[in-house]
Amino acid sequence: MNSLLRRLALVLLLSLGLTHPAGASTSVLDSFTDPFPPNPCLPVTQLPILFGGTYCDGASCPPDLIRTSPCYLGEGNSLEQAGLPGVWGDFARAIHMDGDPAGATTVARVDPVTGTLDFRHGAGTRGRLSLGYSLEYPASADLRVGGDERIRFALSGDPSPSRPVYLEVELYSLEAGHASATRVFTAPGELSIALSDFDDIEPAFDLSRVYHVGLLFYNCEPCDGELPERHYAIGPIHWESGGPTPTRKSSWGQVKSLYR
Repeated sequence: MNSLLRRLALVLLLSLGLTHPAGASTSVLDSFTDPFPPNPCLPVTQLPILFGGTYCDGASCPPDLIRTSPCYLGEGNSLEQAGLPGVWGDFARAIHMDGDPAGATTVARVDPVTGTLDFRHGAGTRGRLSLGYSLEYPASADLRVGGDERIRFALSGDPSPSRPVYLEVELYSLEAGHASATRVFTAPGELSIALSDFDDIEPAFDLSRVYHVGLLFYNCEPCDGELPERHYAIGPIHWESGGPTPTRKSSWGQVKSLYR
């Protein structure tokens, strides 16, 4: 009877995605449970989004006003947030995205329900989304978490072989250390990049003294011809050891419903 109960418990754990490889350790770099503050370029709706280009500040435009970002002091399409409960340790989250006031709009929003950062942009735009997690110099963090360290997150939405999403990951340590990796998403799914598989690791790089983790997402390389409309979501972002571990699945339908 006890053996049967143990087997049933194991099946339940597997179905819930709660098992980890032996010896694995994981930390959440960003759970995406902390939304953006109200956008200062949208004084009427005060939506918690970032946008580049133009956005309707009301129920319908016209008659409501169409706002442009970045607006005064360069705000609207970038921000920095420190002391977030959902971001690892003392790292501050910074985000910046491209947007052409005369062209298509780019929009980013954190969805705390699904734990994702949602990003979309109109056709014809070179959509670039930059995420950075930094400590104030000379502070640094020890990212050694048990060996075979890696970064892992899921990407949902519309990447395909004909419309890939490009990714650059960079780590910076004190004393001018640097490590980087480049990957391409051709389908929705989970990506796990072990530090040992990074494309470039400088001799000075020290995993025990990291002060910046950066991720850059973009939609074209090279950026020639017609650029299609794009919509995808990422997160949460994990830093872990021992290989990828299962996470809960987010509903892409939930993410899309934010814009309906």
